[in-house]
Amino acid sequence: MLSVAIVYLVTFSIDHAVIFVEDLNEATADFERVGFQVTPGGTHAGGLTKNALIALADGTYLELLAFTVPVTPKNCAQLMGEQRTAMDRRFLPRGADGEGFGDFALGTIRLRDAIDSANASGLLVEGPFPGRRVRPDGTEVSWLLGFPRDPELPFLIEDTTNRDLRVPGGKATRHPNGVIGLSEIVVHVDDFDGAVDRYERLLRSQADKRRDTAVFRFDNGHIALRRRRHADVLNQLRLCASSSQPTGEFECHGVLIEMC
Repeated sequence: MLSVAIVYLVTFSIDHAVIFVEDLNEATADFERVGFQVTPGGTHAGGLTKNALIALADGTYLELLAFTVPVTPKNCAQLMGEQRTAMDRRFLPRGADGEGFGDFALGTIRLRDAIDSANASGLLVEGPFPGRRVRPDGTEVSWLLGFPRDPELPFLIEDTTNRDLRVPGGKATRHPNGVIGLSEIVVHVDDFDGAVDRYERLLRSQADKRRDTAVFRFDNGHIALRRRRHADVLNQLRLCASSSQPTGEFECHGVLIEMC
């Protein structure tokens, strides 16, 4: 019998990082206070979450995401048991942990192939699931999502409406603090070797490994996996800023941001 090998030609880019916040208006004001321009995003399908966006000149963005009802470790299970979207089921346990950088997405124009490729490698990625959001101006934007069963892996997204409708451009990407892009997402993991293997299978690419760090490179930034050394260490976002701006680290709503 003739056997046929299936080759999946899938490429990824860093799409956005999700920052969970308790009060969207307060978080918007605080991020503006540290020099970001924040654009109102709207309410997602199902009505459980709403967002605001920090769009960056490299095409990525930071999503400030808030729940429209209180979410705590005590009521999370009850909320999960109700009729929820796939995105809600992914985000509820993370939001129950409190504020901070809690998730991120990789973009692709071939989501179905990306899901099939991951599942063929032994990973379990569910989807595609439809997602949509209504902007404050009434415009509806939509996309498809793929969610790995492994919570340490990023989720996947493909636009079904024009990406410019989902991600602001132009003046929205000009920030007083000089930030122009998302240079690196730093994720601390307990099972370092296992996490590197799962990322390699999802991305179909090899990591650049150096001791306790593994780096995956994309055209618009890097993902760095690091072996967790302390239980309370924060995952980190490294942002590119213009050369005239000061560098350094700061924390805002539970997310550690480094300007470089």
